[in-house]
Amino acid sequence: LLLAELRTHRLRGELAGRSEVLRWLVCEKYWQSGYAAYAAMGGLALAILALYHAIVIAKNMTTNEHICDYYTRNPFEASCAQNYRDALCRPCGREMSIVAYTEPKRPNQVADKV
Repeated sequence: LLLAELRTHRLRGELAGRSEVLRWLVCEKYWQSGYAAYAAMGGLALAILALYHAIVIAKNMTTNEHICDYYTRNPFEASCAQNYRDALCRPCGREMSIVAYTEPKRPNQVADKV
């Protein structure tokens, strides 16, 4: 929105040079300029975090293992594609098999049949 407004002012000829654009951004649109800078820094931080986790997933390590440098060679590392497949497509937690449920027998039931 800020850039669209800036473009409109430039097309009208109200802001001719860089110094006028800078004055307009700092003096008249200081709140929007500050927010745009804050959002850009937040977006950059998020991009760096995403890149770091992409690298950690490719190496098949946890953040703690990567920071503490546990392995000289990671014994769990497979190919990059296999590491991504394991991290993104494999279910987490313990594996559960589907078994038919049977009612547990109580001790007094066995004694009643005799």
